[in-house]
Amino acid sequence: MALDKSAVQDNAQKYAAQGKIPEAIAEWKKLADLLPNDGTPYNAIGDLHLKKNATNDATEAYFKAAAAFRAEGGG
Repeated sequence: MALDKSAVQDNAQKYAAQGKIPEAIAEWKKLADLLPNDGTPYNAIGDLHLKKNATNDATEAYFKAAAAFRAEGGG
């Protein structure tokens, strides 16, 4: 069964709105695995890590986002 990108993203946003940060991160990681050259999931993961004051994890996610954006030709 194929992963529904829109449904996963909706779940991630729903969890984040409910304050369920680990669950939201898990959903975004599904998209990151599905779309490794898309920086958007990594950027969202970084933002969520910052909400729980996990700066090292956030930095790692932002570096992955930057690499993905660069690979797309965005930098």
